[in-house]
Amino acid sequence: MSKSFLQRLPIFIVTTMMTLGLTQALAANDNLKIPNLGASSTSLYSEEYERKLGNLWLKVFRAQAPILDDPLLYDYIENLIFQLVLH
Repeated sequence: MSKSFLQRLPIFIVTTMMTLGLTQALAANDNLKIPNLGASSTSLYSEEYERKLGNLWLKVFRAQAPILDDPLLYDYIENLIFQLVLH
């Protein structure tokens, strides 16, 4: 291992521990003021109209967004999503 890596390791460990501690403290806060988005039955639009609107938006977005075809990136993101779903 390089000397530079060993010099930075304690700083990395302390920073990681502080970040994890702060994240857990914020996640444990029960006084979250999350807005109530309401039930789907009180929607102004029908479910079919919302689906058509979503499909149209997605079609426009895909036409404008550049496509990245990288198998390694695709595999990484897929595994990351699977890990998130498990937790």
